[in-house]
Amino acid sequence: MKYQNPVLRGFHPDPSICKVGDTYYLVTSTFEFLPGLPVYQSKDLLNWRLVSHVIDKSTAKYYPYSNLKNSLGAFAPTIRFHDGIFYIVCAFVPRGTFIVKTRNPSQGWSQPIWLKEGVGIDPSLTFLNDKCYLQMTEAGKIMQFLLDPDTGKILSEKKIISYGTGGRDPEGPHIYYQFGKFWLLLAEGGTRSGHMVTMQIADNIDGPYHSVLNNPILTNRDYKNELQCVGHADIVQIDEERFCLVALATRQPPHIHRTLLGRETILLPVTWDANKIEVNKNEKMGKATVNVAAPLKTNLQSHSEEDFTADNLLSVVGLPHYQLVKDELTLKANTLPLKMSQVSQLAPSFIGFAQTEFNGEFSFCLKAEELRASLAGLTVYKDDTHYFAVLYNNEQNIIQISKRDSDLKIEQNLKVKLKGKIIRFILKMRQENYCVILKDNETEIAKTSMLTRHFTNEVSDSPFTGVVIGLRAIGQTDVKFYSINLRYENL
Repeated sequence: MKYQNPVLRGFHPDPSICKVGDTYYLVTSTFEFLPGLPVYQSKDLLNWRLVSHVIDKSTAKYYPYSNLKNSLGAFAPTIRFHDGIFYIVCAFVPRGTFIVKTRNPSQGWSQPIWLKEGVGIDPSLTFLNDKCYLQMTEAGKIMQFLLDPDTGKILSEKKIISYGTGGRDPEGPHIYYQFGKFWLLLAEGGTRSGHMVTMQIADNIDGPYHSVLNNPILTNRDYKNELQCVGHADIVQIDEERFCLVALATRQPPHIHRTLLGRETILLPVTWDANKIEVNKNEKMGKATVNVAAPLKTNLQSHSEEDFTADNLLSVVGLPHYQLVKDELTLKANTLPLKMSQVSQLAPSFIGFAQTEFNGEFSFCLKAEELRASLAGLTVYKDDTHYFAVLYNNEQNIIQISKRDSDLKIEQNLKVKLKGKIIRFILKMRQENYCVILKDNETEIAKTSMLTRHFTNEVSDSPFTGVVIGLRAIGQTDVKFYSINLRYENL
């Protein structure tokens, strides 16, 4: 059987997974973006359906998103199931660690229970008989303590259980009890090119932990391969004999050593017994196409070319009010003045999608007569200092173009006079550049572009997130976007 990695494409980092009955549940990080912490459901580990967000319109007010800097916020969640209840534990940087719970992920999640202690990152839960242990990373050490997951009360002193296996930045701890031993899974080497997955083993949950002989058990750091930065994993048991692992990875096109789409979720088979654990045994380099002798029962893995749906829409600096019906979206505008220096400020008037493929096209139409005193268009957004905005100002009959890479800013006003009533925006996504074309009655009236390297993790100030492409509305009235179409190529 063949399947294609990543299984969750685009910005889906730090995956954590659990199984309940015949159904798998998975959650990933979202950092400063909202809605936060998407929870997916699957029967076959390849085709995932979004069932909820931990942080949505009803619960966002309980989290400190105001004035949050890029690549901070909801960090590296862990999902576990115990005694009929789903738990997710997560760090909210810089606020602290919180736990949410539910009996049914499709029906939403509780308000956060904030721990009074534990200001590290990458928390995890291990249920052992009637006890619950919490692990997390603090200053390069793996800490552990007993916890009441329903109240957040800490029930023991914190203990150092591991310093890792020798790689930098040991983090992402998960403990599994298998074959009469405790196995501690770690991420080491940093989340970029040196990333790796390591394993330690102990007779007692408090340690001492010793490294397995074949560390790192997974990494692509020494291979020229489309998948890079492989790490931050979690293991799930398929049946009595079989296991698999989800991990984050980045995709890099041939000869382009830059990360544009953010960190994505991949799936790999695990061979595990009392003496040894091996990941992706048949493909030592962890290739994007995995050939495995039936690791799991599955239907054909599906990818959609058209992907602009309510399920995948994201925002930043708050959740905007919008309504999406088929290919039309109405977005509540904010009231920022229509000045060039402010067209890049997202405020809660931006809604978009995480880019999931290198090549594709995104387009929509605006009716000029409906804009009145509003400014509307699109923004390609990586962070507050790396963006590309193209907006139409109907009041002044100008196209406002704003590009920024760190302290380099380029702003331009193009005077236009529409002959028709509809202006069409077309964004062509390519590996090397973004090109925006504006048309009036199918006549090209403006064209501008920006290199994709300005939006990569290696260049930007936000190493943990991907590119989000979205619709903008600024002014006094709501803006309606028509004929929205998103189509990727080469799937």
